[in-house]
Amino acid sequence: MWKHPNAVEVYLACDLLGQEEILTSVFRTFGSKIYVDKVINPECFDALAVIAPEIVSQDPSSRFQLLDGFPKLYERAKAKVTEAQVNLKPEPLIIRPSAQWYACEGEFLGNESQRKLKFNEAVRDQFGVWHVCYSMP
Repeated sequence: MWKHPNAVEVYLACDLLGQEEILTSVFRTFGSKIYVDKVINPECFDALAVIAPEIVSQDPSSRFQLLDGFPKLYERAKAKVTEAQVNLKPEPLIIRPSAQWYACEGEFLGNESQRKLKFNEAVRDQFGVWHVCYSMP
């Protein structure tokens, strides 16, 4: 698959059971398979290979890539951003769908106006990770 050299890489921290729907939607919307490293994340690779084999790519140059979310999501995100900077590439887009982040983040904010996070908007944290409110059924 050819990828424009200045294309922004998109890392999806969707490695939890129940988030396959998000990956399938990304595949349908953008027509691009999602790279899942079967060495780093064998359980997720195996599950997707059974549930939605049409969306899985074994090509590490794929624009969309699964990023192992736990533990150490922020360390991985920082490494990806640093790698892009060193290679003079655009900063990657790192997305973490979660309702839990919105609940936890709200507890740590000081005043009432700061606590009113908009659940229908993506929020970028201090580590460069975009959080999208998503609740698994």
